[in-house]
Amino acid sequence: MRDLWPEAPIQVGAIRNPVAKSFLYRLEKRIYDQALSLVALSPGIIAHLQKVSPNRDVALIPNFSNLEVFFPKEKNQKLLRQLSLSDGLTIAYTGALGQVNAVEELLDLAEMAQNHDKKWNFLIMGTGSHEEDLKKIAQTKKTVDCPLYPFRFKGGCK
Repeated sequence: MRDLWPEAPIQVGAIRNPVAKSFLYRLEKRIYDQALSLVALSPGIIAHLQKVSPNRDVALIPNFSNLEVFFPKEKNQKLLRQLSLSDGLTIAYTGALGQVNAVEELLDLAEMAQNHDKKWNFLIMGTGSHEEDLKKIAQTKKTVDCPLYPFRFKGGCK
C-alpha cells in the first residue's frame, strides 16, 4: 500500500456521501482481508492496515531512493540555465497532481519564501486531474515563479 483509499479522498472531502463512505470502507476491509499479502511503504500505513484488518500480517518495504544513484553532488550549471534556476536551494515536487496530493501548498510555500526574500527555486513535475487547477493558482500568484513540468516517461531509472 502506498496510498490509503478510500481514506485519502474522504479526508479531503472528495467523498461525502455517508452511504458511499460506508460501502467503500467495507470494500476496503474485504480487499485487505482477501489479499494474498499486505505490504506497506510506511509505519503509518501499517497502522492503518492493522486497524482495518487486525488479523493480517503486514510487511514493511519502505519507499526510499537508491542512495548509489541519488546523492548530494555538484549542481549541473547547464541544467540550471536550461530551467532558469538560480544557484540557491531547489525544492521540487515530483508525482501525481491530484486533489489529495495538496501540491497547491507548495505554491503557498513559494509565495511565502518570496515574501521573505528567500532565493529558492520551486519546481513541480507531474501530471494529474488537478494540473489545470494548479496552473490557474500559480497564475493568480503572479509574483511566484514555480514552473510546472509534465512527466514525459521515456524509460526506467538505473
